[in-house]
Amino acid sequence: MKREAHAKINLGLNIVKKRDDGFHDIETLFIPIKLHDILTFTKSDTAEFTSSAPRLTPSPEDNLIMKAMRLTERITRKPLPVKIHLEKLIPTGAGLGGGSSDAATTIMALNELFQLKIEKKVMEKMALALGSDVPFFLKPYPSLGEGRGEILTEIKLSLAAYYLLLVNPGIHVPTGWAYSKVTPRRPEKSLTSLISKQHIHLTELTPWLSNDFELPVFESHPEVKELKDTMKNSGAIYTQMSGSGSSVFGLFESAEAVDQCILEINPMYFIYHEKL
Repeated sequence: MKREAHAKINLGLNIVKKRDDGFHDIETLFIPIKLHDILTFTKSDTAEFTSSAPRLTPSPEDNLIMKAMRLTERITRKPLPVKIHLEKLIPTGAGLGGGSSDAATTIMALNELFQLKIEKKVMEKMALALGSDVPFFLKPYPSLGEGRGEILTEIKLSLAAYYLLLVNPGIHVPTGWAYSKVTPRRPEKSLTSLISKQHIHLTELTPWLSNDFELPVFESHPEVKELKDTMKNSGAIYTQMSGSGSSVFGLFESAEAVDQCILEINPMYFIYHEKL
């Protein structure tokens, strides 16, 4: 069984408050994109995890995929002898949700492969136990994420008129460090109020979108800010760092504009583009 685990970008990311449990309440718009990892699940005699990225396999039990598999075993009280192979195409630690998407895909694939009949609500709790944005990847449609990111409201936002350019400079930004550098605050206009209409246009959102992680990341890693500036100067309608970084994306009105922008970017960086 093969499954695709798609990446996401965040349109806006507001850190609203720190909670008593140590987590943070956020507001963000999760947007799934075509970039994806590929996971292959094969019934076997024992559980085994392999990957096209060797750095992910020295301690396989630490990988979110294996954590998702072990959690599924505990919840269902069944051994799940399965070989899981990951073809890693989404950059790791990049603010694109690759590991979270892999975890959600693993839960859904095992549920199907072994006919476990896990209820939707149970699956959502399992996903949240693995990570704040894992629940989004159980049903990856454009969504407003609130709470830790697990309170999801599907939104009617079409980006079909735009071309996405996504660049990762290879800088790992620890999420915990990023949160520690942000002072939570309520934005002037909440994303909740902005998406209350039946259909939303990007141009209505962009004056109010921002990512609270950008300031500390830009101060520590100026090359990330340079990426955003390059895209803006190359005609991007909107550009922002995704998640806690360090990936930066730009939305352009033409493929030609994307191609011209790529010429200005370090070719050693991870560069990806698609028609949304």
